[in-house]
Amino acid sequence: MSVHPSDTVATARPGLKPLSLRRSFSWTLVANGVTAVSNVAILSLMAKLGNAEMVGQYTLGATLGAMILAFPELCLRAVLATDARDRYRFSEYLGLRLVGLVIGCIAVVVAALAGGYRTDTALVVVLVGAYMSVNGVADIVYGLLQRHEQHNRMAISMIAKAILSVIVVGLAMALTRQVTVACVALIASASAVTLWYDFPSARFVLAGNEMGVIGDDDPPNAGHGLRTPYGTDGTDGTDVPKDGVWPSFEGRRMRALAWLSLPLGVANALNLVYFHVARLVIVRYHGESDLGIYAASAQIAAAGYLVTSALSMATGPRMARLYADRKWEAFTSVLLKFLGVSFVLGASTLAVGAVAGGPILRALYTAEYARQPAVLLWLLGAAAINYVSTCFGTSLTVSRQFGVQLTLGIISVATALAVSIVLVPRIGLVGGGIAAAATSTVRLIGLGTVFVTAFARTRREDGASATALCDTPAVTSEEATP
Repeated sequence: MSVHPSDTVATARPGLKPLSLRRSFSWTLVANGVTAVSNVAILSLMAKLGNAEMVGQYTLGATLGAMILAFPELCLRAVLATDARDRYRFSEYLGLRLVGLVIGCIAVVVAALAGGYRTDTALVVVLVGAYMSVNGVADIVYGLLQRHEQHNRMAISMIAKAILSVIVVGLAMALTRQVTVACVALIASASAVTLWYDFPSARFVLAGNEMGVIGDDDPPNAGHGLRTPYGTDGTDGTDVPKDGVWPSFEGRRMRALAWLSLPLGVANALNLVYFHVARLVIVRYHGESDLGIYAASAQIAAAGYLVTSALSMATGPRMARLYADRKWEAFTSVLLKFLGVSFVLGASTLAVGAVAGGPILRALYTAEYARQPAVLLWLLGAAAINYVSTCFGTSLTVSRQFGVQLTLGIISVATALAVSIVLVPRIGLVGGGIAAAATSTVRLIGLGTVFVTAFARTRREDGASATALCDTPAVTSEEATP
């Protein structure tokens, strides 16, 4: 399913000045950096104050939670962030996200109970799923902040959550040595920031703009006249309620938004499945302790994503506008810079891993985690390839080409599953790293080929349309007079 690029013509909220691209990137980079450090710190605290089995339990919960929640979440954040014509209200995105999270939480509980895990492991899986659901609510607010290029507010929230998460996990592990208590502490800290900072930020962005998005103190009828394709000036002639931070559950529009987001949501879920499938094979054949060791290396390899993720979040709304406005040279310039940074980042992290991978693992965790440095190298190689893939994936998303990513997701999952099943039982954790690298290569080839082909075709069609328009003879006033 795809949406015509003309649907992404930008509208900015009057009085709300977007950050510059450089400031947006800087804020997002810092926030992602702090988040990445906190993720490593959480695993490090569990490893040093607990054991590898606790790290494995937490990782299993995060793996199952990510895979299960990804589908009902429908990747709504990306759809909202690139919804440059405000086709749907924030309250509708929020309502659909809440419905999806309820379904996802039920599925996580079922998976924990039906997975044959020990009682303590199943409890950790459920608690981590609840923690990720709280973050899923904040995630949709981040989409709104990205849409209006208020990355500073999003970054402050991410930094606060990251710092609090390390503090509460450290206290919980030091006092109780129980990973379940650490998970409860994570839920509490994330909920506090979401309620007391994220939603006030959303209210600030939505309040008082000329499109009818008003604050809570305005009169009840002040929200009418919303200038969107479905509002008072739209095709259906109906009034549209004011937008706000309360969720909307209007059935017809929820179904339409879900249908629009479905291909990208499924594709994103499949991408997460391929990213995590090796972990499920590892825990099946080698147990939770080995999964913890593998996850520790994977967490280090994922640190580089803080740069590509920051670039994607900062440039996504800007690229969407350039694509919609047919400013091909500017769009290409941004994409090439994105690709250049991603390539240099991947090569640099791989070089650092080759030289100092073992010492880094020993310093962050314990000597037990440095037994197989080759695992870290394979995972760093896979990450380097994925950095470049992110550029093409972002480009497909901002051009609203969602459907094709579904096919690529299916191919990625099949590749990851096949390689993992063949190699992990035979060569252990290194097999998981090889599976990640092989799948990343397949994904890069697919995304790159699809985007380059589609982009070239769109430019040719746009050029042909412009030529035809120029060749159309003008009608003089005499010719137009009957």
